Amino acid sequence: MCILLTPFLKAGFVLGMAVGGSVCVAIYRRRQPFARFTSMMGARLGAAAGVFGFVVYSAVQALVLLAVPRDELRKTFEEALQQAIRQNPDPKVQEIARGLLTPEGMAAMMIFGMVLLLAMFVIFGVVGGGLAASLGRRDRD
Repeated sequence: MCILLTPFLKAGFVLGMAVGGSVCVAIYRRRQPFARFTSMMGARLGAAAGVFGFVVYSAVQALVLLAVPRDELRKTFEEALQQAIRQNPDPKVQEIARGLLTPEGMAAMMIFGMVLLLAMFVIFGVVGGGLAASLGRRDRD
């Protein structure tokens, strides 16, 4: 059952990133109803919301990782990587995957994953904030 819901949870997670930027724009507009507000300002506000969301998400994930025994986490990761090695016959890919099994490889992958996640939070926050600002624009003469 949980496996069937995984694509919807991922889509909801990405949508949540954009909604965070939109909500920030809505809150700003409510507090400053007569301020001139451009799409670029909404995008900047969405980017700030994305960075804040990333910090909160990272803190929660760090607490979760501290709760899981390190050996269990490493074993699960190694099993998934070994399965990927068996499924891909290319020797270069297998060599790279074996390099990821080292402590340095695991650390590099974690850093790459965090940077990628930060970029996703910021990009989707910018999109949500920019769209909310442009769609909610009030015409003035």
